[in-house]
Amino acid sequence: MSTYVNMQDGPAQVASTALQLKSLAVEFGSQAGAVLAEIRSIEGRHPWGGDETGQTFERSYNQVPQGSDAPFSQSLRDELTNAGKVLGDLSDNILDAVAAYQSTDVDNSENIVNV
Repeated sequence: MSTYVNMQDGPAQVASTALQLKSLAVEFGSQAGAVLAEIRSIEGRHPWGGDETGQTFERSYNQVPQGSDAPFSQSLRDELTNAGKVLGDLSDNILDAVAAYQSTDVDNSENIVNV
């Protein structure tokens, strides 16, 4: 298996794409934060009411799904809180990989010159 990496448009283009992804991750996280704030505002008013139907909805909304350790409502809030983080981490990892690639490329070219 080859360990050769072919970056058709070069490492600078890959790094540029990673930076664009990072920007989108921040924007996505911000939008998710706004959605979360709206959900919290609505939840605070208990719009489902206190009748039997409302209580049934609330129990369902706050129940712990099978295979989970947190209520659905909490999982939703957690996911919205962390929205964008995975994309941000991915872009950081791409940037680190490009930097390592370029560093290795420079080291190898210096070694070739010294042969």
